[in-house]
Amino acid sequence: MHRRWLSGLRFEQAIHHIVLEDLIATVEAATDRRDRLTRQLEAVIPEWSLAPVVNALQALRGVAHATRTFTDPGDSYRVLGSLSTALASLRQSLDQLADWHDRNIDHAALDDGDWRQGRYEAATAAVELRDAADAVQQAHRSLNTAFSHNGRIAWQPSADLARRSPDRDSSRRLAPPSAFGTDPASREGPDSLAR
Repeated sequence: MHRRWLSGLRFEQAIHHIVLEDLIATVEAATDRRDRLTRQLEAVIPEWSLAPVVNALQALRGVAHATRTFTDPGDSYRVLGSLSTALASLRQSLDQLADWHDRNIDHAALDDGDWRQGRYEAATAAVELRDAADAVQQAHRSLNTAFSHNGRIAWQPSADLARRSPDRDSSRRLAPPSAFGTDPASREGPDSLAR
């Protein structure tokens, strides 16, 4: 559709049209190259030792895409759960990489053969990986807090209901308010657990 719009543009100067056509050809060539490389990568990745990492990264990209818009608000709960699991795995991976650097520090040298500097680089990488793991742990804690709050929400089916004040139109409420987190003694009414 965008390509059709571009091809319909008219310019007073012929050179402008020539430049536009050249730019369109450049974009099409880049798109073809990207598609060709994608097919080649998809063919070789299953045999690659890092295939599980690639699959995990693709899954995270899929989550990033899926979180742009939810058709079912309940999906937010499932996505937050998946992200929580992913962060826990990421923390574990970072810790394991830091441990690997520590265990293999005696094999670390720079390209020029400098062993002392190689060991320094390996030790520094281990420290940075542990710092990253700690940051991921903090993100995991915050995500789990958000996950908990999200789990308390009774999502309503339309944006119109979300904009209404519950006091103005409580007869149209789709779900009764949750008593989760309230003191049982403060609940009243026939459905109350209070005795």
